[in-house]
Amino acid sequence: MNEDRATVRRGAFVATTEPWFGQIYRLRHRRFVVEQGKSYPGVSPDGTLVDAEDQRSRQIAYCEGGRLVAALRQTALQDVSPEGYLADLAVSARLLCAPETIVCSRFVTDEGGRSLRAVIALFRLAYQIGLDLNVRHSVLSTREELVSLFGTFGYRQTGGSFEHPVAGTQIIMLLDLFDTDHLNRIGSPLARVASRKIAGEVLS
Repeated sequence: MNEDRATVRRGAFVATTEPWFGQIYRLRHRRFVVEQGKSYPGVSPDGTLVDAEDQRSRQIAYCEGGRLVAALRQTALQDVSPEGYLADLAVSARLLCAPETIVCSRFVTDEGGRSLRAVIALFRLAYQIGLDLNVRHSVLSTREELVSLFGTFGYRQTGGSFEHPVAGTQIIMLLDLFDTDHLNRIGSPLARVASRKIAGEVLS
């Protein structure tokens, strides 16, 4: 769903207006900077965390009761800046994937609303967008403690990792959007989206 009007009360959608961007950037700031104490570039006095990649990325959000609960950023691999936040991940991704690969980053949840429903809806929409764009791979990097979470969706470790100056050790994970056998085998929440897409249903 591509909707970000004030009428959005529950569900995943692509944010396209400044009020939603502001909520996403403030949630990032609170979780990553205030609560986790990380000194990311892009911190502003107004309590937001924004970087150059945001200007060329898609922001996916999940809302409940008019409140932002979770968010995820999608960036085309060919659009990633060689000097920005995603530079280290992009170096490895370009060796693994085609240029059309989607890079997922800035996954963030509200601590008070970290429901499995929100996370599943967020990643289902991200996956649906990838399928609609006929993208084969999605790549991300994460801390060790989140590897199992992304693994439940179908992301697999590549064997690669790198040290980010702020985020620390990052493990690189890759999702083959077309590997429905793997998605079905592990019981991925994305498997149903994949089967509907292959069956030719209109996803909404």
